[in-house]
Amino acid sequence: MTQAMTIDLQKQLVVALSDLNARLECPSYKIVVSANEINHNHGVGIFLHRLFPDTSDIYSIRSIDLYGGDHYFGNQSFCL
Repeated sequence: MTQAMTIDLQKQLVVALSDLNARLECPSYKIVVSANEINHNHGVGIFLHRLFPDTSDIYSIRSIDLYGGDHYFGNQSFCL
């Protein structure tokens, strides 16, 4: 599969999912998966807060708490 075909398929998928969300009237959410808490105690947390200033449509999932559970990123967060 060529890169052009991959990009075309990605665009088709975006359109199809947008149409599906519109028909079902479902809210759209982003999911961010991280190894640990997202906060201002380390660079990745600072970077993600700058990248996503509005986190109201984000669900965040992490695998471990390394900063005492100090996690404030997203509408909902889960530690597995």
